[in-house]
Amino acid sequence: MRRCRSLLPPTEEAAAAAEQGKATKRIQVPSLVDLCLRFVTKHFESVCMDRIVAFPEAEAALIGSMPSNLVHRTVINLVKGNKRVKAKNRAMVKTLESALQRARLEIEQLECAAASRPRQIEHKLHLKFLQRKMDSIRNSLSSAESENRRLATAAKNAEKNKCRLEAKIDALKAENISISKATKQTQKREMELKKNW
Repeated sequence: MRRCRSLLPPTEEAAAAAEQGKATKRIQVPSLVDLCLRFVTKHFESVCMDRIVAFPEAEAALIGSMPSNLVHRTVINLVKGNKRVKAKNRAMVKTLESALQRARLEIEQLECAAASRPRQIEHKLHLKFLQRKMDSIRNSLSSAESENRRLATAAKNAEKNKCRLEAKIDALKAENISISKATKQTQKREMELKKNW
């Protein structure tokens, strides 16, 4: 039920009551004792502690003349102030320790990077060597391919010449056959002529 009401916008009466509550809130003015305490505790460590060490009897008489309530509140404020200072110092130590830890981590990372640097340089040199080797293999491969193309064209030309020569040989054989036939016929005729004579 409360949750459902909290989701609803406040009514005019509730808003007016809240405004009136804010207006009637009084600012508490610190008392004179509190103001004196603030002043005394602010300058206590820098002034009073030196005087207590230098003139213990006079300061003891001064502290003895102060009301016990004021001395009690002064001591409480000093303890609270010391606690605040210690808390600040602890927080400062923690931040400094975390900063130191971050710096150590960065140093470790830089040392790792510095240690891996020679290996990276060695890998780069090996990569360059392999790149040069691959380039030389590519060049030799391209020259071998061009030589292969040249030999293929030479083989085609040789095949054409072979076909041409075979055609010539066939033509010469045919001519030789026709010549031998003609000679045989002429020999027959001569033989016949000789018989007829």
